Amino acid sequence: MNYLACYKGPATGLFNITFHKVVCWWTRSKYSHCELVINGTAYSSSSRDKGVRKKEIDFSSGKWDLYPVELDEVFVLNFYERAKDDKYDYKGLLWFVIGYIPQKANRWFCSEWCGFAMKIPFAHKLSIQDLVDYLQKG
Repeated sequence: MNYLACYKGPATGLFNITFHKVVCWWTRSKYSHCELVINGTAYSSSSRDKGVRKKEIDFSSGKWDLYPVELDEVFVLNFYERAKDDKYDYKGLLWFVIGYIPQKANRWFCSEWCGFAMKIPFAHKLSIQDLVDYLQKG
């Protein structure tokens, strides 16, 4: 089974706590980060890791909610290979504040990366909660 894993915290460290709270407040959600999980491995763009990467994460910590998702695994893994090591898109997050920030090639924030990997249109405009809502509508 594949999942969209959504981080609800609590975060640790001053920067991570602040970032978590600001993202949650601004997007009116309890989530500040998301990952696509394929066969137990997490894929996303992470501010903590400075960009696109894959990682082993303990999702049993109680800090995550998991939402089952049907994925084109080949597409996701090929997309990851093309995008790995792309930088985190802090400037792209401003789209949620200003609304007209252009997308920058080779930079991603988590919900944008996951949304694109899930083949959802306009992924650069989606918050983590938008992805959850999209999945729950079926």
